[in-house]
Amino acid sequence: MNWVQRWTDVLFLHYPVSSAELEPLLPAGIEPDLCGERAWISFVLFRLHVRPGWLPSVPGLSSLLELNLRTYVRHRGQPGICFLGMHADNCLAIRVARLLTPLRYLPAHVVYDSITAGWWRAECRHAENPDHRLSVRFRASGPAKTTSADSLDAWLLERYRLFVGGRDGAVIAADVEHAPWQVSPVEAIIDDHTIATASGVSLTKELYAAHFSSGVTARFQPFRTVSPPPRS
Repeated sequence: MNWVQRWTDVLFLHYPVSSAELEPLLPAGIEPDLCGERAWISFVLFRLHVRPGWLPSVPGLSSLLELNLRTYVRHRGQPGICFLGMHADNCLAIRVARLLTPLRYLPAHVVYDSITAGWWRAECRHAENPDHRLSVRFRASGPAKTTSADSLDAWLLERYRLFVGGRDGAVIAADVEHAPWQVSPVEAIIDDHTIATASGVSLTKELYAAHFSSGVTARFQPFRTVSPPPRS
């Protein structure tokens, strides 16, 4: 199934992490992708408007606030991303996503709004464990532009394949098409990032980089099996 998505007010927060810590969290057959000899994870917070490619938007279903915790991976030499955690504030949309895709969203309480003088406030709390949250205040600190092709920024942002572990041990992938990101640097104050703990990641390092984009329109291709389940 094809999906058309509009991602707006997109905040990226990037951290280096230990590849040894990541490896047990990844599906079999998927390995950490390294840049600068380090593995990376990113929080990605945004407003999502989504619909199947051949259908109009559905009120109450098509719009949600979403926070992903993603990491950077390779499967058989192909680069992509893998989600360590997916959180959204629309329970109906979560049920539909679980029914129609292999994505395992978790319900969360999400606040995302502007404060004053260009500053934004964002908070996402795990619905089942509200002590796990992301809380950040931020503002864009420069004009939006594309990233240099050989930069760490491009390595983190320009990813066009999603890998998911199937329940039977298969590796599933979906490709996404969208224009290159136009991003601004960000001044950020991180008050709490313990929601990463719920996904098995302990963040002990300081925030390395952050980006903000007004958004892109994307088209997700159907999920497909790229590696069969292991033989029993």
